[in-house]
Amino acid sequence: YVAMVSIFGPPAVGKSTLAIHVGHVLASKGMSVKYLNMNEAHHLFARQADASYKPTSMHNAVDATTALTFHKAKIIPWYSYTKQKYVLTSSKKLIAWAKELTNDTLLILDNCDDFLQRNKTHENNFKEMLTELLKASKYLRIVTTSRAQMLIVGGFHPFPLKELDPSSAVTLLQLISNLITCDEGKVIAKLVGNNPLALGIVAGLINVKRHPPQAIIDKLEKHFMQTFNQSTLPNHQRIFIVLKLSYDYLNDRIQVCSHYLSHFPGSFHRAAAENISSKCDVSDPDYCLQTLVERSLLEEYWQIDQHRYQHRYQFHRLIREFLHDVQTKYRDKHDKIH
Repeated sequence: YVAMVSIFGPPAVGKSTLAIHVGHVLASKGMSVKYLNMNEAHHLFARQADASYKPTSMHNAVDATTALTFHKAKIIPWYSYTKQKYVLTSSKKLIAWAKELTNDTLLILDNCDDFLQRNKTHENNFKEMLTELLKASKYLRIVTTSRAQMLIVGGFHPFPLKELDPSSAVTLLQLISNLITCDEGKVIAKLVGNNPLALGIVAGLINVKRHPPQAIIDKLEKHFMQTFNQSTLPNHQRIFIVLKLSYDYLNDRIQVCSHYLSHFPGSFHRAAAENISSKCDVSDPDYCLQTLVERSLLEEYWQIDQHRYQHRYQFHRLIREFLHDVQTKYRDKHDKIH
């Protein structure tokens, strides 16, 4: 076996989904699985002298929380509830925790390059932490996800993840929407690329709007015709075109609400989402959130922390970037709300 597997590949090909699915499979076989979204790992290498540092105890931070994600994989977030804020335990405590392991355990470190991009000064600290974690326990296995291959420590296996093949892309479309025929699926996949995120957004739009798939195909073709040199269009730009189509079908209030929600750097609680929705004059916050979820624009999951359910949401990084890009174009809508 290898101590660490690094899953890497282009944006939105399913790196996180694959890592969590692996965790789900191993958990069903009795292995303990822990999950850490590095997008929210703000205090990993904070010093006690730093004003932002809040030390946390390890009780309940590891074993007492279980979440059910949108793709139905059980994960355990690495946070404890302190003063109504989720605070990440320090790297030193992670290593101390690893030393105490007595059973096989998988640690999933998701979106590693996002964390390192925001915290470039901690790159060496991060590599040293992984090395120390693996040295600390023979029971620990680590899976990381990132866009670029991570050359960190010896004894790890790089696992490149590519886009779906055309046949799998059509299968995915038909799994999400039974309104799409095989031939229509082939056309959609050829237009948007064999990217799971883009395919999910198109299928979600067909399901929600109940438009004939051909009508959506016609609109996609129109959008892509306006793009210069389609054959060399980067995949993330294809995703942005798909996002623009789905976004244009939202009403003005839900559009503005999505802009505000996208400013959360990571996941956010349902109560916070409802508060934002009310400030955007959305009459039915539940409808607003459910619309975004059904369109595959917003991920939804439930987290159990200290015997309490927490209903949470999060945007994929590319969707958050798209919403930030279009926000400036809709500044007048924000001004009206204020």
